[in-house]
Formats: sequence, C-alpha cells, structure tokens
Amino acid sequence: RRTTGDEPKKELEWKKSNESGPVVQKELNETIVRSREEIEELLETEDRRQFGDITDE
Repeated sequence: RRTTGDEPKKELEWKKSNESGPVVQKELNETIVRSREEIEELLETEDRRQFGDITDE
C-alpha cells in the first residue's frame, strides 16, 4: 500500500477478555512505502477464538 504520509497512525487497542479457550493468532506483515528512501514495516496481530471441533465427521 502506498501512502503519502498524510494519514495518521492508527494504534490498535486490545480488549481484555476473561473467557478461556484456545486462541489462534493471525499475523499480517505489511510494508508501507512512503517514498523511495523511507520504508515502514508493520506487524499486525489478530486474536481469534476457536469454539470446538470444526471438522465434518
């Protein structure tokens, strides 16, 4: 994704949950090119919860 640097940075806020269970994390690596000299890399992490077996047996 190309940007011109005019967009404000967006901070992620994680909500604390008291629920227990298996958690699957998804990570997305994104490289932002603002100019030929400036490159910014972002690592985003997303929490996902799995509720039971998802196989069709």
